[in-house]
Amino acid sequence: MKTVKLFVITFFAVIICVNASAQTKDQQKTASTKTETFKVWGVCEMCKTRIEKAVKATGATSADWNTETKMLTVAFNPAKTNLDAFGKKLASV
Repeated sequence: MKTVKLFVITFFAVIICVNASAQTKDQQKTASTKTETFKVWGVCEMCKTRIEKAVKATGATSADWNTETKMLTVAFNPAKTNLDAFGKKLASV
C-alpha cells in the first residue's frame, strides 16, 4: 500500500513539473514574437504573393498583406531579423 501511495504522489509531481515547464516555454515563445504593421505598395494578388513570400524568406513567422488597405502585418522574432531587413528585401522584389 505504501508503494502505491508513493507511486501516485511521484506520478502527480512529475505531471505538475512537466506542465509548468511547457507553460514557461509557451510564454517565452510568445514574448519573443513582435508584430508590426506598415504600408507596402502593390496592385494585385500576384503582388500579395510576392510580398508575403519575400518577407517570410527574410525571417518573418507570418505575413499578411491586405490588397485594399496596402498594409502588411508581419510577425517576427526581433532577435533574428528587423524591419530594415524586410524593407531591403521588399525593395529588391
